[in-house]
Amino acid sequence: MSRFALASVLSVLALAGCSSNYGAGDDKDPSLVDTAAIDTAEADADTDTDADTDTDADSDTDTDSDADSDTDADTDSDTDADTDTDTDTDADSDTDTDTDTDTDTDTDTGADTDPSAVCDPTGPTEATWVVDSIVVGSSSEGVDLDGDGAIDNVMSFAKSSLDTSLADTLATSTTVIVLQFWDVDDWCDDDIYGGLLTPTDTDGDLTDNASGTESFDPGTDVDSSGYATMNAAAVIAGGEYSLTIASASIEVGGYTLDSVTGVFVEGTATESANTGVMGFAISVETMVPIAEDNGYSREIVERLADIDSDGDGVNDALSIAFVFTSVPCTLM
Repeated sequence: MSRFALASVLSVLALAGCSSNYGAGDDKDPSLVDTAAIDTAEADADTDTDADTDTDADSDTDTDSDADSDTDADTDSDTDADTDTDTDTDADSDTDTDTDTDTDTDTDTGADTDPSAVCDPTGPTEATWVVDSIVVGSSSEGVDLDGDGAIDNVMSFAKSSLDTSLADTLATSTTVIVLQFWDVDDWCDDDIYGGLLTPTDTDGDLTDNASGTESFDPGTDVDSSGYATMNAAAVIAGGEYSLTIASASIEVGGYTLDSVTGVFVEGTATESANTGVMGFAISVETMVPIAEDNGYSREIVERLADIDSDGDGVNDALSIAFVFTSVPCTLM
């Protein structure tokens, strides 16, 4: 895939540390001063010799020995032996013979309306869609490029910057991304062919690209039969498809980004829409000059690498994934 201008952004995050301090107040223990006032000025020479002796000998010998001799031995001898022998002999004789004869005759023949499985077995044998919105997927959005069962999209960290560039590209570029399916007998379940191309909007009016009726010039992106040269066999199952194009490239700021894993496209297609996600990996060697031109080192690119494209045990490529929507279009 060529000529579609995107933007690549490498971000560096800096963490700023901070410190805190605190002070403690001084506790003051007050000293206790024990003082004694000695009055030396008063020379009281009291010579009172009053020898009044109290001889009152109170001999009150109250011997009140009132001892409580209450020996109340009241013993409760109530031997109530009430042995209630009332036996309930009421036998439930309810012999309900009502037999439930309700036979479930529900023969639900309704078709599965799960939105993720909507499909049209009688749709057209060919269809072409132009991408009308595209953003970088989040860290949980993408495709499995290396077969380890996990989503691959290491460039999601630059989503905000890349999304802005992608939006600008869609609004200003005459080059568009188009998906094409053909040899479709059943849009629910079938073996088909799918392709990816980047034709040109020749009328100069970018505002009608998503009208559903716009026509684009594919140039050399199609063969003599009018089908995308970048194509592969694909499978539709339950209205959802999976397509892997062996080789493709994208131009970014004057650099050609070759996919080292092929372009993986997964989504849901009907005659009127095709939505999904496409992902691929860009080699470290391709990314290094771009990074260095923007002030970043090879080491940063190598640290970001998450795909081992040649199976030698060393990650040598960076994964990226795009979430897209598209509407019908035609090719000249």
